[in-house]
Amino acid sequence: MNTRKLLGGAAATGLLTVALVMGAGTANAAGSGASSYDQQLAAVCGATGSDKDHRAYDDTMRTESNARSGPSTDCGVRFSTGGSRATVDYHCYRVVSGYHWTYLRLKGTSDYGWVRGDRLTDSGSNVAC
Repeated sequence: MNTRKLLGGAAATGLLTVALVMGAGTANAAGSGASSYDQQLAAVCGATGSDKDHRAYDDTMRTESNARSGPSTDCGVRFSTGGSRATVDYHCYRVVSGYHWTYLRLKGTSDYGWVRGDRLTDSGSNVAC
């Protein structure tokens, strides 16, 4: 019986801790706004790039890779290239946190996304967005 009371008390304390943490995050989001990191991430994820790189479509993936909604691994995955032989059309690049990211389209599709340069055979586009 004492064990049950002890566990019940621990569970209640755990729920209180979760509620306080969630409450603090909610208050931050509702009151002063999202964190600086969240604001920066929102600005990066969803970014697109113009088709400024007009080289022929012979650019391929170094390895299977995920194309993301923005130039960061914190951005969501839009599609996977499905293999190292995927041919892509480069549009332009951006450097984010020291990494070279290329905005591209998977040839033969309407799938667009950002892929880090080290995942591409020639490091990606050489035309800035």
